[in-house]
Amino acid sequence: MPSALIPSNPASGGGASRARRGLNGAAVLGELELLRSSLQPGEQFPSQRELVRRLDASERAVAWALDELARQGKIVKRVGRGGTFVSDTPVDSGSSGIDDNVSELPVQSRTIVAISEPDGSIFDRALQLLVRHPEAAELAINSRLMAHTNIDRFELPSAQNKPLGFLLFRHLFEPLALRLQEAGHRVVLVGQPSNDQGAGVPNVYGDHTEGGALVVRHLLDLGHRRLLFQDSGLFRQTRRWKSAKHTLEQCGLATSHELLSDEMYARWSKSPQLVREFFDRPDAPTAVVAWNDEKAINLLTLLNKVGLRVPEDVSLVGYDNLPQSVLTHPALTTVDSAIERQLHAALRLLLQPESPSPNHTVIVLPSLLRRDSSAPLEDQAAI
Repeated sequence: MPSALIPSNPASGGGASRARRGLNGAAVLGELELLRSSLQPGEQFPSQRELVRRLDASERAVAWALDELARQGKIVKRVGRGGTFVSDTPVDSGSSGIDDNVSELPVQSRTIVAISEPDGSIFDRALQLLVRHPEAAELAINSRLMAHTNIDRFELPSAQNKPLGFLLFRHLFEPLALRLQEAGHRVVLVGQPSNDQGAGVPNVYGDHTEGGALVVRHLLDLGHRRLLFQDSGLFRQTRRWKSAKHTLEQCGLATSHELLSDEMYARWSKSPQLVREFFDRPDAPTAVVAWNDEKAINLLTLLNKVGLRVPEDVSLVGYDNLPQSVLTHPALTTVDSAIERQLHAALRLLLQPESPSPNHTVIVLPSLLRRDSSAPLEDQAAI
């Protein structure tokens, strides 16, 4: 859980009120966990407005805590019932997967089955947004959380229980998307395909080529020339990295970057003094590019722990524009991957009268949101 989260400024009033307004997102989440444990599965959860009143906490802190409970599958927002309810089957975000079988779901012609892997990414956020999307108002949404490694266990719905369609989030579900399509189901994959040939199914994704260039151009415009990129998983095979590297090369800065591997980050987490030693070098990077907002928040916490200030000592940029990116101190500069527009495009493909062709692709352009975690290099040098 991000430890850099902070609530909004304390409200004016008496001392007791100011103390309660000091609850950060993590503290509010703890309160909501206690409340959830006192309710029965299927019982209605208080509204956000009611929770703000009860806890005398900030709206942003309560909103983040509710999103976190929803991401973990502990509460659900149900279309048509007008509220949030305690989940019948809470999900541990570290679970290897649950309920891979949808063959006996009570589905119908207006049902969409949405499948994702619980990992704290933008696609977790997409599932939360899906049930609130205007075009989903007349639909029944069945959200299924499962590990992509379990797709071989997934049983297809029977002909009698055939849903309107499937929304699959993340390119790792491409094999399942193809299997569903071959079985005659309408399916849309949300997430950049694993290769340039496309996913082989209707596909919607954010333009990572543009996103990678946006981040680099932003930092170069601020005067930064030595950048540290978080190298996580298959990062160097992604379009985002290839675009970032190409942008640096165009500016004659092909060798002005370093990579932060998962192994190196693990060493930093175990021995924080290594972080200080790294950035105390005369030739150390002056800005860090994280893979996503969640990882950026973790890096922010680690930098703060060793006394490195953001952005005074080092600038930091995330990706995805998750809700918690505005709750950090400082607020996180990030790339908005426009997940709501991606959802809109995916729903239109599922709801249009004629099935789209398997090669139909919609690419959504991202935008850079400059906040307080990135600053001009001369400002850093002057402090």
